[in-house]
Amino acid sequence: MPPHRQCGAVSGNLKPPTVFDFMYSYLYDTNIYRSLTKSKGGKAIFNFNHSLDKSPILKKIASQKVLFKMTPFTLIEALGVAIPDPKIKLPEQNIVAQEKRDVIDFISQEAKLFYSIIPETKREYLLKKAEEQSRYTSFEAKEIENIFINLPLSSDTVGEYLNSCLLFDYVCKYPYPQKLEIEMMYTFFIPSFFITNPATSGLSKFRIIKKIWDTIYPKLYVKSDYPKDVLEQMSRSMKIKKHEDFVDCELIHMVCFGDYYDKGFRPVVAFTCDDSKVVLDRISIYKSMVEVFLNLLDEKANKSYRNIIKSWKQGIVVFCNFDGTFKEVIEVNQIHPYI
Repeated sequence: MPPHRQCGAVSGNLKPPTVFDFMYSYLYDTNIYRSLTKSKGGKAIFNFNHSLDKSPILKKIASQKVLFKMTPFTLIEALGVAIPDPKIKLPEQNIVAQEKRDVIDFISQEAKLFYSIIPETKREYLLKKAEEQSRYTSFEAKEIENIFINLPLSSDTVGEYLNSCLLFDYVCKYPYPQKLEIEMMYTFFIPSFFITNPATSGLSKFRIIKKIWDTIYPKLYVKSDYPKDVLEQMSRSMKIKKHEDFVDCELIHMVCFGDYYDKGFRPVVAFTCDDSKVVLDRISIYKSMVEVFLNLLDEKANKSYRNIIKSWKQGIVVFCNFDGTFKEVIEVNQIHPYI
């Protein structure tokens, strides 16, 4: 299971209550985490908690029992770990046969072997990185470090969990032959977007939407009634450019659709220092992409997947300054799709 811990304000009680008591999940972008942990004298932490108290909606949420969400990608980014990708080439017979299950099984097995061998996914390696990072954490932020880093790494299975998430993510982003990728859109990518288990991170779901979009975009651009300039902007805005984009992609998915934990979805409150216009634009586009691909499905599939979406929960984005103060608090249900 993904590590979750109780957290109201930053310095909340660490003892987790019954999981059914939790109402919201908190997700911190790496930029706000680093601002809080590197702040001298705990000034940013004071500003952060003071800002929570000043916001009526956040104060109400913080007074409840809140799950702290730590994803594998927020963990490795917070530790400054860059995990390499395997370089896997499909055997010629798989390319010729175009057998979807054979291809996925082959990719999965090769990637699983790769991630099980490299040092970056080993708990011992991650603990060493955490020890190095801890030298730069202010005294006042040690409890935050404990919530973000030490508690997740205290699990003996953290390496296995990280490997399973990386494996699924790699299967989602692998550059399959074009013909096969089109077939897999309906048999693998769309169903995978709607499955709920601990290994399906927000980043992987974001990749799936991007993969579906890239597959349908050429036909959509030529034959649909959607404005072409809007379609072009949507494609440009959703590109994953670098490792630093990973947490941003998870943040966007989770504030749009919620945090699945213990057989249910909880809305996510995400804190970030990123530019509000960029984030809000990507949220609007992300919602649009989901809407576009659902409208391409037959009536039965469309209805089935929309029923699943009804159980998902939209959250809140809190735009922060680097000194821990808040600039803006936006409820995601107020952000509308472009199309």
